[in-house]
This record gives sequence, structure tokens and C-alpha cells, in this order.
Amino acid sequence: MSIAPDFLIFACSLLGFSALSASMDRHAMPLFGALPRQSVRWQRVIVGWAALLFSLVPAVDAYGLSTGVAVCFGFHALGATTVGLVLAYRPGFLRFLAAVAATGALLSFVPLPAQAQPDLRVPADVSLLSQDSAYVFSPFDAARKEAPNYRIYLAIPKKAPPREGHPILYLLDGNAVLDALSHDPKLLNTLEKSAAPPVLVMIGYETPARFAPGTRAYDYTPPIPGHPDLEDRPGSGRKAGGAESFREFIANRLKPEIERRLSERGRRVDPSRQGLWGHSYGGLFVLHVLFTHPDDFQEYHAVSPSLGWQNGWILRQAENLPAQTLPNITLLAMAGADEIGEKRKRNPERPGADVPQRTSGETLQNLAETIAAKNGCHARAIAVEGKGHGEMFAIGLEAALSKP
Repeated sequence: MSIAPDFLIFACSLLGFSALSASMDRHAMPLFGALPRQSVRWQRVIVGWAALLFSLVPAVDAYGLSTGVAVCFGFHALGATTVGLVLAYRPGFLRFLAAVAATGALLSFVPLPAQAQPDLRVPADVSLLSQDSAYVFSPFDAARKEAPNYRIYLAIPKKAPPREGHPILYLLDGNAVLDALSHDPKLLNTLEKSAAPPVLVMIGYETPARFAPGTRAYDYTPPIPGHPDLEDRPGSGRKAGGAESFREFIANRLKPEIERRLSERGRRVDPSRQGLWGHSYGGLFVLHVLFTHPDDFQEYHAVSPSLGWQNGWILRQAENLPAQTLPNITLLAMAGADEIGEKRKRNPERPGADVPQRTSGETLQNLAETIAAKNGCHARAIAVEGKGHGEMFAIGLEAALSKP
């Protein structure tokens, strides 16, 4: 949705109560000068209830289940009051009001390029799995405590590995990564020219969609001591804090399984060249692993990390890092320079809620300097001019795959 969800909820409320009112004889006569036929009456009833029920969708999507229902009912009360006042004082105006509400609801689905937000419900394009490319794909599922299970897209280069073995890159939001590669298969063919093309391990979920919002919100967010029932956002109803369990799955289950499958093909992994990539909440998870278990990987790619999650929890963790020397570890943090403006447009009442610094570039730069000073690793930050949060997914992916 490109317009504030509150507007869409209110528009649906106005449309719903206008249609229901127009189905009643006492309102239809002054509005249309005649009583409606039975078929017309039922059409208006169906439109009215459908609009009211649909208004729950943007409410729950924006505020979570419990808060969303309450917000929706609040707008229903406002919509019913507005329609009642119009019928009492200017009944002929109701037709115009209903037309404006219907138009506003439709306009809420017109995409605005400036925000460039990914639609989490779009099915993933997996056509690359059946295309001829520089890689051989071997998807498999891995059990998860709660549904959905993990779906792993293992991509092995056709090119023979170097003597020390294949480098390997683990990519979060695996369904969306495969979708991006399916839309731009040249990226894989470019990797073929590399002296040591990496094995790609895309960690997704058993869903046809590009993203699994609630599941990733739990898997990718760090635990916070003293908060065993942590919510992603207050009132969202989405569990959070499962990053350590997810990290253990990668380290203790997935890595050995990947090595076993490669060994069956006469391949092996270079243990000194293993990377982790993530975008948004995935970038937050990348930083969590770097801060808590830096030896799990040697290369970390945090793209548009959600630094404002839980009022900047990960930034406070960076400040509290112990001093250590990790010279063989690198971090590349990237973000779009326009991401702050996006947040302000979507949340004008809380312009700094998601990124608690003046600019994303400055925040990332400060974070990289802090990590380099305390972690002793090579950390750098890049702010990409003119790009927003959603656009950075493909840009960050290309940056990780095109590195030497």
C-alpha cells in the first residue's frame, strides 16, 4: 500500500456504511428518488460488508492483530458517525462521499516509486531452478520447530573448485534471493568467470512467497535479556528474539549438511572463506552473529540493517563490544541514502523511530568505525545515493556476488 493505511481503513469504513445505508428504503428514497430492486439492495449490502471486512486487512498489517482490530473498530465508529451526520443534514451528499471513498481506496494500491518497498506477498520467481546456468541447483527442506520449515536452495558452481575448496556464501531471505537471481541470471554467469566461484546457500522458507514476514521477524531478531516474550513491535503480536536459535541451526545443522552434500559430489568448502549476507532484518541478524560469534564466518554483509529495532538495541550492543583482534574478518555495511526520508514519509509522527541518527550514511559510518575499533576487524560502510530500502536488496546482493 502506498498511502497511509489509516486512510485506506477510513475510506473502506465510509464506503461500507454508505453502501449499507443506500440499501435501506428510508435512505434510498431521498438519495435516488426510488426504492431499490431486491437485486440492487443485495448488491449494496454485499459491497458494504465487504468494504468493512476488508478494512481489517490494512489495520492488522500495519498494527498487528490485537491493536489492528481496535484501530479498525475506531475508524468504523468514525465512518458510521460521518455517514449518519451526512444523512441527517445533507443526504444527497452521500453519493459523492461514497464515490470519493471508493476512489481513495483504489488509489491506496497505486505504487509510489519513491518508497520502493518490497511487496512481501508476491510469489517468488523460481524459474532459475529449471534454467541452464553456471550453477547446479539442489533444493532441500530442513525441519524447523514451528512451521514453516526451512527451504534451502543450494547452488553449486559447475566450474571445478580451487585446490583449497569452494568459498561459500550463506544468504538470508533465500526465496527472495532466488527470485532476484531468476530476474537477473547474468549474475550467476558472471560468477563463473571468477577464479573461485562461491557455493551459494539461500536460506528461505517453505512458502511460495518471496518473504515470510512473521517467521523472519522471529528468526532474524536478537534476544534481549529479561524479555522472554519479546514482541517484534509493541502490539504487533509477532514473536521476536529467535536469532540465537537460528544461528545455532546454521552453525550446527546446516553447515555440516552442506559439507556432506558437497562431499558427495567430490567438492569441499574452503573453511577460511565463508560469508553471511542479509538485508533489513537479515542485516540485523548478520550484525548479531558478528557481535556474538564472529568466528562463524569470515565475511559479513549487512545491507540496510534494521538499526532502529527495539530503539537501537544493536547499536547499544556495538558500543558494548569487548576489545579483540579479528584481522581476518570483514564487514561491509550498505544502505540507501534515501532510507531516512522513506521512514519519515511512512511515519511522520515518529521521523527518527527506525534510524536513531540523522542520516543512514552517518549511522552506518559510525557503526563501522565502532566495530573496527572494538572488534579489530576490517569494517566499512557505503551509503548509496538516491536509493531506498527496498531497492537495496538487489544492490546489496549484486555487491556481495561481484566482489573478487
